[in-house]
Amino acid sequence: MKHNLPILLLFLSIPLASVAQQPTSSRSAPSPTAILGQFSMSWGHKVYDNEMFALSPTDTGECAVDGSKGIVYCGVKTGSIFALAIDTGRILWEYKTGGSITGRPAVGPLGVYVGSSDGCLYYLNFETGISVWTSPYCTDIPIRGEVTVFEGQVIFAVATNKIYSVKADDGTFKWAYNRDRPSAMSAEGVASPVVAKGKVIAGFSDGYLVGVDLNNGKELWASDLGADLSGAVDVDATPVVVDDRVFTGAFAAGPTCLSIDDGSVIWTSKYFGISKVDYSNGNIFFGTSDGEVISLAADTGKLLWSAKLSTSSAYAPARIGRHLFVGGDQGIWAIDSFTGQPLVLLTVPFGVKNSPAVWQNMLFFVGGAGTVNAVNWINR
Repeated sequence: MKHNLPILLLFLSIPLASVAQQPTSSRSAPSPTAILGQFSMSWGHKVYDNEMFALSPTDTGECAVDGSKGIVYCGVKTGSIFALAIDTGRILWEYKTGGSITGRPAVGPLGVYVGSSDGCLYYLNFETGISVWTSPYCTDIPIRGEVTVFEGQVIFAVATNKIYSVKADDGTFKWAYNRDRPSAMSAEGVASPVVAKGKVIAGFSDGYLVGVDLNNGKELWASDLGADLSGAVDVDATPVVVDDRVFTGAFAAGPTCLSIDDGSVIWTSKYFGISKVDYSNGNIFFGTSDGEVISLAADTGKLLWSAKLSTSSAYAPARIGRHLFVGGDQGIWAIDSFTGQPLVLLTVPFGVKNSPAVWQNMLFFVGGAGTVNAVNWINR
């Protein structure tokens, strides 16, 4: 374990004109003037070394913030979860799981819930890192994606088309829901379950988005987003619920808007391999597997703007005010969400292949070179 090694000099902000094309826009009226800003490094740690001869290492671990306690939790691919002080980056504790951590932890009243590829869900005390439960809840399948906590339940997905609910206070089983895995092509991503209006909404690799009863896991509706697709049909964009609508997407189908009541499709649009969307002021924003960041009108799916970045894939946007922050091969791009104009690139060794966590004007993220980092965003 490598703690407290300075990494501040590894980061560099580059004017975006040199790394991204200007966005195209479907607006006929002039776009609002972009508001500029800059990154300021707060703290960082080198927490592990990548494999020898790794040419393009990737870490899809993410961070979760508990602002009330002044703690940020970050999981990494070597299986460790770190608790760090938000302001100074001081490492409060480290807990080593038996597998890699490939999604975002979830904050609970006594600490943090984290899923690992060892198949186990852990609940760790925020002060000590010691297990709150008598033992972790373990399955025989790797846990993938974000953990969701809602009204006394912890809900998570595993890699074989199955979601679980366990009791938040003691980690005992409550219910499970599963679907058969498809025989056709399947992508690697896993959509994380979300909760809204008494339902758990989850996507599966057979192309279905499903709503199940929060209390018992009984299927309420299932919508086939992969029908008549020739490519990967996985619904691997974590759903986002706004009022009575759900925004998600199958890999080869593109973004889709559905009714949360019955799963009926309201509109769909053709952008392949989309990330989880960000919603703001009637618009949605997402990255694609082609390295684009797209904005659509949430009610119709009409294109507002698109920006092509110098990255193979653009990951799920995070937001501070009107600015989006998108990870990719080179680091994190700041983009004006009103205009689609890329503003500045924070270069990070081996990139940021995940979505940053946000607290106030700070971003927290895991870098591909085995780093855990915090930066400030300053409007100017």
